[in-house]
Parts: sequence; C-alpha cells; structure tokens
Amino acid sequence: MLNTGLRMARKTLHKRRWQRFPQVIQIDTNNFCGKPYCSIECSYCYPQWKIAQGKRHYKIMPTNYIELIIDQIAKYGKHEMDLIDFFLNGDGFTEPRLPELNRYAKQRLPITITQTFTNGICYKNYEAALSLDRVCFTISAHNRELYKVVHRGDMFFDALHGLELILDNRRENQQVEVHCVLTKDNIPYVKDWWNFFGRNYPDAVRILSPLVASYDNLPSKEAMGNYSLDDMEKIVIDVAGSEGRMWTRELIPDEKPCVLWDNMSIDVGGEILKCCNWSPPEDVNFGNIYEMEKEGYNLKDAWRRRLINRYDNKLCQSCNMRHPNWIQRLAAMKLR
Repeated sequence: MLNTGLRMARKTLHKRRWQRFPQVIQIDTNNFCGKPYCSIECSYCYPQWKIAQGKRHYKIMPTNYIELIIDQIAKYGKHEMDLIDFFLNGDGFTEPRLPELNRYAKQRLPITITQTFTNGICYKNYEAALSLDRVCFTISAHNRELYKVVHRGDMFFDALHGLELILDNRRENQQVEVHCVLTKDNIPYVKDWWNFFGRNYPDAVRILSPLVASYDNLPSKEAMGNYSLDDMEKIVIDVAGSEGRMWTRELIPDEKPCVLWDNMSIDVGGEILKCCNWSPPEDVNFGNIYEMEKEGYNLKDAWRRRLINRYDNKLCQSCNMRHPNWIQRLAAMKLR
C-alpha cells in the first residue's frame, strides 16, 4: 500500500485553481533525443547527459498509459488544466503517435491546449506535430558556428528546415514558437538571435529562456558559466521587453513559490516528478501513476500530496528558479 502521506493528502482543500490541480501536465511519451536520433548533444541538457552516462535508458510510454493519464485529468482536473505538453525528456518529432494522442486529448479535454517541443532536426516526421495546438522549437543559436558550440552538432540548417516545414504547413491558428535557452556561449549574441528570427521567421513567437539549475543539474550549471539567474533575467527583459519571455521570477503570479509550481511532470516510466527540472525520477517523485491507479489513488491525490510535502523537496531548496521569498509563499498556502 502507499504510505499514509498520500491518504492524508485527500483531506486537504485549496483555494486557488493551481492548488486544486496542476494547470500544466507534461507527459514523457518517449525520451528519444540526442545523438542516436538527432545528431546533437545540447550543452545544457540534463536528460541526455544521464543517458550518455548509462544512468537512464531509452523508453516508450505505452499508449494506454498515456490515455490513463488523460482520463484522470478529465475526471479530476479538467476545469483547472490549461495545457498538456507531450514532451519532457525526448523530442516531439520522434513521436509518431502525436495525432492519435492529440485526438484522444481533444475528445476528453476539448479546450485544453496541446503542444510539444522539438529541436527540428528529425524533420522527416514533422507532419505528426501539425495536429497539435502549439509546436515549440528550441534553436539556441542564430548561425552555424554558434549552433555547433551550444548544441554540439553541425545541424543548424536542418533545425531551420524543420521550423520552416511547420510554418509553411501549419493549420490555421496553430502557434509556432522558437526558443533560445540562454547559456554562457550564446548570451553575448542574444540580440543577434532575436533580430535573426524576427527578421527571417516573423510568424514564429520568439522566446528567451533563462537556464534553470537544481542540485544535481551539472550540465545546466556548467552551461551557465559565471552568469547568475539575475543576469539572465535582466538580459531577457532588456532584449525582449514585455514580449518573448518564457518566464522571469518577477512574473510569478498568485503567490506561487516558483513559476513551475502549477506544473506536473510524468516521466516515461510513469513516475510523477516533484518538478520538471530534469530531476532524476528514481530519486525525486511522488510515486508511479500506474501503481497508484491499482491502489485506488489518482493524479489529484498526488497533487495534494505534493502540497502537503511542500517543504520536503531538495529540488526547491537548491533550485535557482524559486522566488526569493519562496518559504513565505509556501507557508501562506491554506491547507486544512
């Protein structure tokens, strides 16, 4: 049986929408990325770093398990949910099931946004992503030479080709984003990146993303170099102004301790992670969704358990994303 903390969580009651159920759920439908699939090895990527070390293995989440997650969202949180992200540790263009997954999600959750992330390189599979409401590209360089440094592979023009295929063939109202993850290598050229994509791909929404680093996220810490999160946030604001921000701490609303506090991530193995910040699922999770379902528990129970155990999270204690007064924000949450 699951521990008593999960049973006790059912007695909680929360006022805010994000305290009742996550507003964003990321589902790791597969974790295919990196050199076997797209010939790059991004300098800041924690999941593929773990795979390269032999500490993780490539997997596929069975379709019926993904449908189970969507069913639980529809049953317990459809009024709270804003977004289903068919992405966590893999690349969206490696997932051929996107059309059927999107179709099932829209049947059960018709107003919920569906999206995925991709680096664009596996562009032969781009058509699968045309079914989604939003496709997000991570292309953190604006020329071939810088791309080889940041993404560790000579695939810049392939990435642009993938972006162009989606832009040229997208459905009406389908949103396309292009993201730049800030690193010590591309920060000196971030204005050039902003101008390049604005000039050449005006239909894509540009997003600048500061790097997040938690207790064991060594690739992100290395990629940040001597830049602090404050430095990165200032660059985002100076370059992008009021648009093009994925997040900055000043934008954290509703007394949340961090911008990701309304986010639930489920690893390819079914582990419900305490945070989507690339935390090792074997160390930091609230249990396995399949085992929970067998025991009679659900995603809402897991969410309540997260709030009950909100102080006992080494990710929050070390993460650079948290709001400066995150402890006070946690303490202000009403639980009864």
